[in-house]
Amino acid sequence: MTNPTPVKASVERIGFKLLPDKARVFVRLSQQVVYSAGEPEEGLVTVVLKQTRLGGANNRLPLETSYFGTALQRVTPEEKNGDVVLNLRMRGTASYRIRQQALELQIDIER
Repeated sequence: MTNPTPVKASVERIGFKLLPDKARVFVRLSQQVVYSAGEPEEGLVTVVLKQTRLGGANNRLPLETSYFGTALQRVTPEEKNGDVVLNLRMRGTASYRIRQQALELQIDIER
């Protein structure tokens, strides 16, 4: 008897919202995922979505946010070792918070 292959979650949409006191990157998912954030480096935050794949061609493109005047400049998604890695390029060091609500992962970055 073989073990069934686990069903991977899929990123259905990556988007950006400008809120009054913060910028929000949101990731719509096909199912809840396990995620982690790497140690912040100067100007870079890395978020890993475990056992997840990028769905749709648009989700593979960088999301340019530098025009909005927030700490976030760009989000670059990539698939790596069976996970999705989101590289958030910042202007300097910015505080952020990650939370998952239902099928949406939200990354809030202070303005």
